[in-house]
Amino acid sequence: MITAELIDHDSALKEACDSDTELFKSLNTLGLFLKPQNESEIDTYKAKAKQIEENGGKENAGYAFRILIRLGLQLGQPKLVKEFATKELSISPESTYLNPLMKRFNDAIVIAKKYYELTFAE
Repeated sequence: MITAELIDHDSALKEACDSDTELFKSLNTLGLFLKPQNESEIDTYKAKAKQIEENGGKENAGYAFRILIRLGLQLGQPKLVKEFATKELSISPESTYLNPLMKRFNDAIVIAKKYYELTFAE
C-alpha cells in the first residue's frame, strides 16, 4: 500500500503498466486523478463540455473531455473513455498521446484500475 501523503504517481503508474511503455506514456501524458472521483462528476463535466461546445468553444471543451476520459478510466467505463477520447482527437488532432488509448482502451482501464489500487489502497 502507498499512503496518500507519499504517493509517487510516476512509480505507481510504471508498476501498474508493467512493461507496457506505450500505455504508460499515454496515461502519463493524460494524467490520472490524484484522488478518488465518483460517477456524479460525469454528468457535471458532460454538461460543461456540451455548454462550451454549443457556445463555439470546442478547443476549450477539450479540458472537460480530458476530465471525462480520466473519469472513465478511474470508474472503469470504456464507453466513456472511447467517446471523449474520440471527441478530444477530433478537436485536437495533435493529441496523439491518446492514440494508444483509442486502440487499447480496455487495457488502459485495467492499468488505471491497478494504478488506483496502488495509490488509494487503505
